[in-house]
Amino acid sequence: VPRVLVPNGVDLDALTPPDETRRTTARRRLGLRAGDFAIGLLGEYHSPRKGLDTALTALAGGPPDEHLVVAGSGPSLDARIAALRLTGRVHTPGFVPAAEVLAALDAVVVPSTYEPFSAVALEATAMGIPAIVSARAGAAGALGDAVISLEPPNTEALRAAIDELRGDGNLRARLRTEGAAKIAGFGWAQVAAMAAEAAERLVASTR
Repeated sequence: VPRVLVPNGVDLDALTPPDETRRTTARRRLGLRAGDFAIGLLGEYHSPRKGLDTALTALAGGPPDEHLVVAGSGPSLDARIAALRLTGRVHTPGFVPAAEVLAALDAVVVPSTYEPFSAVALEATAMGIPAIVSARAGAAGALGDAVISLEPPNTEALRAAIDELRGDGNLRARLRTEGAAKIAGFGWAQVAAMAAEAAERLVASTR
């Protein structure tokens, strides 16, 4: 029986790069200032495999203008934030529509030790937000050079990737350009066509 990989899809009409007004509004809602460099980790973080502590410790090793937005559900982070002296630099708005959070960000991180795919990597790419994605997430292979692949997904590698992204404007521009081209193949219409083709091939193989 043939195997066909059908990736996650994304709503390309709803997830578009934000203009300056939309970005400013989104940042204000999250308590971010104009000069802050905002990194996002979106989704549930109950499991250690999601790499939240990797993101927090990487943030602690960075400059004071870096902020982490943790949007989703999980245990209280208050004690860990205090222990790492990150009070005021970590924002936990809870579950917020992805587009509203992404519009405020300068980068997205997916430092999971294991991740079947990662829809947020697609969503960030669709909105022109550079993504640093664990090589152990399916999205890293699917998006290729449109994201920074993180291997191994540990604090040191993540810190180095963030520093590289912040310091290299050409890299940020390249990720946006390649991301815009790559994400066009992940619209729901394209993914639906892939699924339909896979189903037809499966049926044909059983005749």
